[in-house]
Amino acid sequence: MNQGASDAIIQEITIRAPAERIFEALISPDERVKCWGATGTFQTTHMESDLRVGGRWAMRGLRASGEPFTITGEYREIIRPHLLVFTWLPDWQGNAEISLVRIDLDETRV
Repeated sequence: MNQGASDAIIQEITIRAPAERIFEALISPDERVKCWGATGTFQTTHMESDLRVGGRWAMRGLRASGEPFTITGEYREIIRPHLLVFTWLPDWQGNAEISLVRIDLDETRV
């Protein structure tokens, strides 16, 4: 896994909700199935999550074409409700490298 600074993508957004609520939406299989999708692009239909450092997660769903997709990863760091770090590996890119996703939450900035 290449974690060079030049490979980093940083995005900051504002969500008007408590950090605990946002964290729950990120880790709960039921919440993920409800909110991970984009009309006309893809829809998540299933998520499994072993929420612990070293635990695995997987999301499955359908693309707009009806083709299935799977995204898998491993939790690397969990500090509820402020930090979630996990790997991300989509199956639709045959030569994809594992990405590292870091989500920092606080009460004033996401």
